[in-house]
Amino acid sequence: MSSKPTSQTTPTKRRRTRAEREEHAEFVRRSVARKKAQGLFRANLWIPKDQNAYFQSLAAEARAQHLERTEQKSAQVTSAAAKPARRRKATSDPRQGKLPL
Repeated sequence: MSSKPTSQTTPTKRRRTRAEREEHAEFVRRSVARKKAQGLFRANLWIPKDQNAYFQSLAAEARAQHLERTEQKSAQVTSAAAKPARRRKATSDPRQGKLPL
């Protein structure tokens, strides 16, 4: 058998509709906005091919440290602004009937 793909075995790639492209563009815009709100930005750099793993791990570590710091800050803000929990009344309401058990 031939290893070449034929038109019968390989599905053709269909062109996306304008609505699909606009929907995907909106998804990308929201994703970028979330990243920017987290204090991140996208950096495209040319790096040596043999050091790709090093730079990826370095970036992942820096991102994790940044997100950890921002989560700690937001946890401090929310804990300071949190309302104290309401206490339930210890006594029962006299208007409530009691069933003989």
